Amino acid sequence: PIYQSQFIDELDGDLFFENITKITKRGSNRVLIIRFNSPVKFIPYHYSVINAATKPMTIDQWSEKIDAPIIFNAGQFDEKLRHLGWLKSKGDWLESHKNHKWQGLLLSDPVSKHWWARILDIKYVEPTIVKEYQNVIQSMMLLDAKGDIRVRKSDLSANRTVLAEDKSGRILLFVTQGAVTLYDFASWLKTSDLDIIRAMNFDGGIESQLTIHTNDLDYSFYGTYSNGVKMIDPTPGMVKYPIPSVIAVMP
Repeated sequence: PIYQSQFIDELDGDLFFENITKITKRGSNRVLIIRFNSPVKFIPYHYSVINAATKPMTIDQWSEKIDAPIIFNAGQFDEKLRHLGWLKSKGDWLESHKNHKWQGLLLSDPVSKHWWARILDIKYVEPTIVKEYQNVIQSMMLLDAKGDIRVRKSDLSANRTVLAEDKSGRILLFVTQGAVTLYDFASWLKTSDLDIIRAMNFDGGIESQLTIHTNDLDYSFYGTYSNGVKMIDPTPGMVKYPIPSVIAVMP
């Protein structure tokens, strides 16, 4: 790691950066990694159910609405700003439409004796597992337990937000500081020494956003590089795009 800190006391997590120079197409060659060593909740929110929120918000604006040490962008959304898959928050369905193309599930806060937070693959588990968890986010599988990369090769590069599970059952959050392709990033995860067994991709590009507010760190990140969007490349850090849904990480 370039830098490592156990600053996330509220969540018992580690933050560190790794170099991904060989796969970076544009911008910084670093990826920020947060590894959660103890159970956490991943609670999704949509602006339509937030008091006094009438439109999508930037990640800093979301942080003003939600008291959480870490908040990051959720999955992709349609032209009506609805999440393109299952989105369940604290037992309530914010979006109950299953996306038949997306096979990744981020699950947390079980209602019975399940593992606390998991990344599961609908290709290998029954979708009814969502009934057993209070929080459900459906998105795209990136790397599965067989080591298969679940995206096609492409020249499209952008900032990426990815969640993964390692062999010890810990969840890791990745936010690339520069632009990479999904296939290249999946390949890097597969060959890294992080013992990743499953990974899923969330929204990327300028929607790739992260905020951390703890006693030891106050940090916000906004994606700059989107697929095929050249006009925003010269202004790193200046594009603050409002997003309709986010995921809050809670102890």
